[in-house]
Amino acid sequence: MDETCAYPLPRVSRIVAELQADLGVRLFNRTTRQLNLTEAGTEFVQKSSGLLEELDVMRSAVRDRHETHRGRLRVSCVTAFGNECLAPVLPEFKRRYPQLDISMDLGNRLVA
Repeated sequence: MDETCAYPLPRVSRIVAELQADLGVRLFNRTTRQLNLTEAGTEFVQKSSGLLEELDVMRSAVRDRHETHRGRLRVSCVTAFGNECLAPVLPEFKRRYPQLDISMDLGNRLVA
């Protein structure tokens, strides 16, 4: 498999053939030494590139919305640990996960 292609070459060839059949035009001129876009192929690439960028933006927006951590995080720990370990990193944590509501319970009581 070619490292620049995400699909096996036979699959790419089949997809291109199906696309050309669907469009009713040749998109490529192929020889044993060269592969060039036809005029229709160039037009198709130019017009579809904006659509691919929009699709990437839509995918990212949906992924980001569903991968965002949200809800309530409740932390209970001894006061010394909270002050020395958690407090210094809490502002950065809150900046990275703004949709988390953090509730901290610091104390020195023994939990059985």
